[in-house]
Amino acid sequence: MNGIDILVQSMKLGAELLGTTRKQAKKFGEKAGDAVHEFQRDAPKRAKDLGKRWREEIYPEPSDNKALQFIAGLSVGLGAALLFAPQSGKQTRDKIRNIRFPKRSQEWFASTGTATTPDEFRRRQAP
Repeated sequence: MNGIDILVQSMKLGAELLGTTRKQAKKFGEKAGDAVHEFQRDAPKRAKDLGKRWREEIYPEPSDNKALQFIAGLSVGLGAALLFAPQSGKQTRDKIRNIRFPKRSQEWFASTGTATTPDEFRRRQAP
């Protein structure tokens, strides 16, 4: 095999390689184009779905169980009241028992026939 034969074979091999490369590049370009078109077609729907999921995470649907929500709120409120109470229950009851209304209030309560102190209220309620 002389130098010219080697050169001819190299050129044939290069032409085959170039043809194969062109075919593969064409296939790659077609696949890439299809992917871009698919993305363009599906992107608005995907964005809408993503926005919907995001809103559901940030703003969940309100619960229909109102009684459970009420009980939970009541429990939290009672717990906070117990934790932050400034004095014991006995002291608070004694303080309420000894409430005296201002003179104007006493006059109004007397005119309506209502007790002016908790003790007077209890006396009126007793049989």
